[in-house]
Amino acid sequence: MANPLFQTTTTYSYSEYKKFSDVVYQKMNLRQPMAQSITSILLLMAGIIQLRSNGLFAAMPYILLSVFIPLIFRFVQGLTVKKLYNSNPSVQDAVLTISFYSDYVEQRSDKLKTMTIAYNSILRVVETKTNFYIMASKNKGIMVVKDNCSPQLIEYLSKLKKAKG
Repeated sequence: MANPLFQTTTTYSYSEYKKFSDVVYQKMNLRQPMAQSITSILLLMAGIIQLRSNGLFAAMPYILLSVFIPLIFRFVQGLTVKKLYNSNPSVQDAVLTISFYSDYVEQRSDKLKTMTIAYNSILRVVETKTNFYIMASKNKGIMVVKDNCSPQLIEYLSKLKKAKG
């Protein structure tokens, strides 16, 4: 096996798992946020119609639901993420070693199955303030914590992100 160009580690903590889930939800699976937005807009429109024809009392349930629907979705998503993380002890606090080679990236751990992603099969690279996410599909990817990266690796990942759009 060749020596990696770069190597870093990530601890699969609940906090990192939640960040990954947020990226998957907000940036990769656009149907759910779009469905929330459409539902809220339709409820708000129904509330405005009710307000004009039947007054404030009839409109309030629609208006309140249009505001609370995104909050309810977010709350339920948070509960689901916590339940998924807690139900899988093999991922809890697993230390992941991420190695970057000339034509692929590999994630290894003593607790999890090895994941290899060829650069030409990367769907997208998402960057946040704290992490990079190398996505192989809409819900499968490798998380890279910036604090654990050398400046050269951050530059390498930034170029990879630009290349993948």
